[in-house]
Amino acid sequence: MRVALCQLNPQDDKQANLRRAFDAVAESARRGAEVVVLPEMFSFMGADSERFVHADLLGQGVFADLATAAALHNIALIGGSTGERTLSDVQRDDIPIDAPAPHLIYNTSQSFGPDGAVLNTYRKAHLFSLRNENNLVSPEFREADWCLAGEPPRSCFDLHCSGQVWRALVLICFDLRFPEIFRMPELRRTPPDIVFIPAAFTYRTGRDHWEILLRARAIENQCYIVACNQTGTFCTGSKRNYGHSMVISPWGEVLQDLGEDDQVAIIEIDLDRVRTVRAQLPALASRLIN
Repeated sequence: MRVALCQLNPQDDKQANLRRAFDAVAESARRGAEVVVLPEMFSFMGADSERFVHADLLGQGVFADLATAAALHNIALIGGSTGERTLSDVQRDDIPIDAPAPHLIYNTSQSFGPDGAVLNTYRKAHLFSLRNENNLVSPEFREADWCLAGEPPRSCFDLHCSGQVWRALVLICFDLRFPEIFRMPELRRTPPDIVFIPAAFTYRTGRDHWEILLRARAIENQCYIVACNQTGTFCTGSKRNYGHSMVISPWGEVLQDLGEDDQVAIIEIDLDRVRTVRAQLPALASRLIN
């Protein structure tokens, strides 16, 4: 499988963000990628009070654009994540941006096949909260202010590439800190071969935790981890994401690290590596708690 990571630095201009993202998808396809991965919330990174306005219903807006891009370029597209509205058009248009009670949306990732069909829909289950370093003032980040929590994934989905069928899973950013989500009942019976993690992992947490967590999840589950992170500053420079999108092998090796540049990178990975690691070290088969 030839996988492209599109490491981006979105801002508060949705249309500019979409142009950059879909240029990166097109570049990935030109360079021979079969699967293209975008980061979390790639379409808008601005004030939390504006996230509702820039969200879309499933099948519309950014979600429809992602389906079109997958079909246009004949690729599988792991569509990062974007805001999903749950209100009707009439209801949502009557709500001003500065409404005193923020209206909640889902942080939703959809994956699409080369025909543009939806392969998977996942709504972020764990909502991020981070206080500043003196721990005495309001959180720097609190997703629950604007985001609804989704449900943990029930099963993998099939991803067809180069005549092989991969069991794939998508999780989002903060989910990475919760190993139990990788071991939901159905996932214990048929564990993923590859886990895609679109993210907007912060610089402060990323420099100490990002690589360690990615490698731990790959080693524990003996699968590839493909983590596509945002990079650079946003919110007029007041906040910063870590970058360092990575591909980790089922043995825990860092196969690719994109540093902090806004860039596209492609790597080839092999399903046989998953099978070999699981055969040589049958940890998953040796579990006592199922």
